[in-house]
Amino acid sequence: MTTGDAASDMRRGWAPLLIGAVVLPALGAAAVVALVEEVNLDAWPSWRAAAVLGALFAVPAVLSAIVARRFGVVEALAWALACIGVQLALVFGVGFLALGLGPG
Repeated sequence: MTTGDAASDMRRGWAPLLIGAVVLPALGAAAVVALVEEVNLDAWPSWRAAAVLGALFAVPAVLSAIVARRFGVVEALAWALACIGVQLALVFGVGFLALGLGPG
């Protein structure tokens, strides 16, 4: 590693990591759990429920990719997938299992 590489790594900072891997998935997971907890999804058509839940996962992933786009396309896609994975883990692990929220 050269001095230039170290300086480049330092410029990246903690903000993209914090936003893309913690804040956005947490906000998305909170929105999904709140929607499932508070809204009667049985009254909605199937396509609408699927579209809203899909959007609640897609929007944080796209925003995470936008945060990471300056690091390259591959890393932006990796951040989007990581955001979806963290959000899924938060929704099912914390929201539904640990806190007992959700359907039922």
